Amino acid sequence: MALAMLSQPDIVENLAVCMADLTPVGPPVNLVSLALASRAYYNTLRDKCFPVVFARLFQRGFAMSALRRRLGSLSESDIATELPRRFTSLKIIRRGAMDDPGLRDALMRAYFMLLEDDGENTVQIAWCNLSETVKSILRQSLRKEAAMNKETTALAITLFSMISQSARLSSWYHCI
Repeated sequence: MALAMLSQPDIVENLAVCMADLTPVGPPVNLVSLALASRAYYNTLRDKCFPVVFARLFQRGFAMSALRRRLGSLSESDIATELPRRFTSLKIIRRGAMDDPGLRDALMRAYFMLLEDDGENTVQIAWCNLSETVKSILRQSLRKEAAMNKETTALAITLFSMISQSARLSSWYHCI
């Protein structure tokens, strides 16, 4: 009886959000453990709670107000679809693999995250160590033998400019 009650979608949803809050920055790695705890949790998370949980996690970890200003109203399924994309992009950037086929798209997503940042995205960007990956891309693109994608290099230059400008502005504000 108690186990059946713990498998109710609203309880699993709240449990999933609490588990994800244990790692507030970066992908919610604890959700995998929860899904593996029982078949009932896995099925409930996969079928009934997926859009709700992912939408709640997105709202906790990323700037929602900026997205709403730009795109208007968003459904839970739209938000739920964007969450794994963002975390995949952040993981690609964090790995710093220059040969990853998703690097350009990951940098583009980071660019939009910086553009629409109200404070929450900065924490996620810091977690993925964007500045180091961007510096590595720029160093590699300066080598003659490197065959770096021009779009990736252009994004790296733009992101480097945005990161260094925001660092200068934040240090200037702290001096006032």
